[in-house]
Amino acid sequence: VHTVKPTQGSAVGASRWYEFRATPPGSTLKLFQSGTLQNATINYWLGSIAMDKKGNILLGANASSSTLDPSIRISGRAPTDPKGSLSNPVSLITGTGVQTATSNRWGDYASMQIDATDDCTFYYAGEYIKTTGSFHWNTRLGAFKIQGCQ
Repeated sequence: VHTVKPTQGSAVGASRWYEFRATPPGSTLKLFQSGTLQNATINYWLGSIAMDKKGNILLGANASSSTLDPSIRISGRAPTDPKGSLSNPVSLITGTGVQTATSNRWGDYASMQIDATDDCTFYYAGEYIKTTGSFHWNTRLGAFKIQGCQ
């Protein structure tokens, strides 16, 4: 996952993702599908993605705009969805403040991981802003499981 200039509207950031597969197993990896989490007015950045054993994909990313304080959104797809598509993002947490100082960068500390025990539970960790200030970002953790993954 990386941040790109979107093709929609005036937003300045979108999260582009790729899935590579080796078919048959052991052969050379080839691009299977790709897509972009984008919106005409919301910036998506610092994305992280994972896949469960059933082929479900979840992507977590920061989201912000002129009317949305830095927040965390989650989007996903089932293996039966059209290639490259993602569901409409849902909020893990909506930020209620902004970072006012320019001397402290927004950390690149986002991660979506799959549980190694069940290969079904997704865990996401990311940053958001709870209170406006010079350096007041917070961390939010989330756990998700797609229906049908046992």
